[in-house]
Amino acid sequence: MSGSDRSSGGGSSGGAPEWSCVSLVKRVALNSPVPAVVSGLQVRQVLELVRVPSTSGGFGRIEAQTNTGATAGSITFDGVRRLWDCMERGFRYHAMVTEIPVGGRCVVELRHV
Repeated sequence: MSGSDRSSGGGSSGGAPEWSCVSLVKRVALNSPVPAVVSGLQVRQVLELVRVPSTSGGFGRIEAQTNTGATAGSITFDGVRRLWDCMERGFRYHAMVTEIPVGGRCVVELRHV
């Protein structure tokens, strides 16, 4: 994809920080982690980010899935809507496990592939 994608707004005004679809690097904890999946994850394991449309229309959710398609949890952060839009335009992302899941909590780093 083109590197010309630019973010508008954001900054210190309280909006989402500026990042382009190709420059995203964000560390987040998985939301609603699935214990049976998270317990089997390892540091440096790569999860695929997948858009799951809402059944009632509008914005859905973004899930982090293993290479077998098992959902480990969902992705939420202040720029998740922009991430959704980038994915809708064809940009792909993965989430690499950066902290060993403890007590069901799993931290991943999001990056453009």
